[in-house]
Amino acid sequence: MTHPSSQANLDMTLYSPYQADFPDLNGVKFTFGIGQDEEVLEYEARHCGTHYLKVFSNGAAASYELDVQKTAGSCTDDDTRSASDCNHGLEDASLFPWNQTVEGLKLCSKGDDWYRHRGNAAYILGQVTVTSGDPAGLEFEIYDIDGQKLADGDPDSTGASIEYTFTTDDMYYFRVSSPNTIEYELEVLQ
Repeated sequence: MTHPSSQANLDMTLYSPYQADFPDLNGVKFTFGIGQDEEVLEYEARHCGTHYLKVFSNGAAASYELDVQKTAGSCTDDDTRSASDCNHGLEDASLFPWNQTVEGLKLCSKGDDWYRHRGNAAYILGQVTVTSGDPAGLEFEIYDIDGQKLADGDPDSTGASIEYTFTTDDMYYFRVSSPNTIEYELEVLQ
């Protein structure tokens, strides 16, 4: 963003899709200044959807030019199972079928993939198998509809497995996370 230095000082705050009502993104105002008349903000989006940029001044009227650029990251996470083209949070969790193995899933480093399914009072067995990349640090977890973690998966040399018995008929969420870029298969049996 550029603005004449003789005018008011301008700042920017970026909000993710789930923080439209928050005063700042994750409690931190993403504002970086370079020079007297230029503000630069760089942010790697961790949520899909519409982001909001608030431009504001110290009270005096000011004009400005805004240049927004979207660049592709070094990893393209293909979320083909998600209706919203994104499954990186509980709110965007992709519907996942029971008793099927889904192949060709990809997760970028330090990312999360979320899946959901309605469970009833039954035992389930889940397995994440890494087909490409390093499985070290892989996490596979189950959450309830309120976002409370119910179970952690057990890591092994090729991925992680999880066993759990649902106690109620409700929506349940599965989170796959890795510090590494991986391709994987996911299977949940009921």
